[in-house]
Amino acid sequence: MTSSVPAFDDPSALAALLKVWSAPDDLREVLTQKGFRTIASVAYAIPAQGSPDDFLRVLWPPADPSDTTALLTPSTSFARRLLVQSRALIHPSAPAPATPASTQPDPASAPKGSAVTAETLRQKFMENYTGAILSPANTPSVETYRTFMIRAAPAHDGQILRHILDGVPEPVAAQTTAMVSGPVEPALRRRCGLLVTALAFLGDLHLRPGKTFMEAFLNTATAAPLDSTLRPPSLQEALSAEKVVWAAIAGLMRDEKWSLSDALREVSVTRHMLPALLCARPRAMSAPPFRRCCIFHRPT
Repeated sequence: MTSSVPAFDDPSALAALLKVWSAPDDLREVLTQKGFRTIASVAYAIPAQGSPDDFLRVLWPPADPSDTTALLTPSTSFARRLLVQSRALIHPSAPAPATPASTQPDPASAPKGSAVTAETLRQKFMENYTGAILSPANTPSVETYRTFMIRAAPAHDGQILRHILDGVPEPVAAQTTAMVSGPVEPALRRRCGLLVTALAFLGDLHLRPGKTFMEAFLNTATAAPLDSTLRPPSLQEALSAEKVVWAAIAGLMRDEKWSLSDALREVSVTRHMLPALLCARPRAMSAPPFRRCCIFHRPT
């Protein structure tokens, strides 16, 4: 955030958090009426040993103290969540002290996307696909693993809070760099091959359906049209079509809860999206040759 006010004491941070959670509107009104306008004021609302229900009784004083159902509403649920996450963010738990015995790096405790994790995934890949050949040209880098592993993981409440407080935008999707001009087939084969191999490394997709999808995409993108007035799509057009395909796959996985392999088959086989997106384009019409017109004047 650009303001000099600390984010914990910024009312807009609390409002943004409630908006991200899609919290009920009456919760924000009650918090404002009771004077809880910032995340810090919520975190310090009750003592450390206090119960979240004490905070709820302050917001919604019960008419009957013996009636426990009054604190079982969507608004009270979000209020509990807000209190717990705010206290955990301001008072993070201290890490366990290091012991002398932990001198060797443990692959399970290695950070996501580290070289140790990448080597572990590579060994597991070779065990699952004994006939696969890995080379520096078709093996994803550690940075690619980090991109997929971090952006594919669902964000929990602490990460959402930290993104809001630090002003870090949420990533939309995992992206990889690629050429935008040049030969179509080599660039697409390398890009799609790295993507399929990375998904197989992470265990999100079996290598066989991934290779089948890749070959279908490449064959459709590089097919020579029978009509001489048409041309196959350029590299930039093929990359744009690839974005549309993966957006449709992500939509099926998010909205319909499909697996990645089922979504690949739905897009490439059932819906026939590849021929429509990678259809032949008309060739550019060449300009007619320029002819200079000469005007002769009749002598007088």
